Amino acid sequence: MKTFLRIAPLIAVAALVACGGAHKTTTVSTSNGDATVTQDARGQTTTVKTSQGSVTVGASVDPAQLGAPVYPGANANTAGSISYTGANGGAMAAFDTPDNFAKVYDFYKSQLPAGSEKVKMEGADGSVAQFDVTSSNGETVVQINGKSGLTEIIITHKAKN
Repeated sequence: MKTFLRIAPLIAVAALVACGGAHKTTTVSTSNGDATVTQDARGQTTTVKTSQGSVTVGASVDPAQLGAPVYPGANANTAGSISYTGANGGAMAAFDTPDNFAKVYDFYKSQLPAGSEKVKMEGADGSVAQFDVTSSNGETVVQINGKSGLTEIIITHKAKN
């Protein structure tokens, strides 16, 4: 995560500088060494690679990296996705579905280990639930936020060192 925090400004610069239409790669020299910043041709994915690992922002994360199943039919929110490699690798992905909170909650309740539910609150303005799972692969948090007409799912996975 420290690597991500150090190179986050590079990602912002790459997003502002890159022009649409062509795949673009730039090398930036920093006090911690060189970083290669690559943006895809459609401007939807930016990757920063350093000697410590890489960070990819904007692309839909490979579901195998998440440590929890993706709700069937959920739409990936590519702006809310990130994956990183290196000593503290992991991934975070955001999804949404028009299915109601109760249906999404029931899915995760049935798919995740007993005792992993940490929070469930329902109110007039919305609902929220959180599941925490620790396994041999690392730690995974599934957060579900239900609003009128939309349920958001955020899955965060930190790989085991």
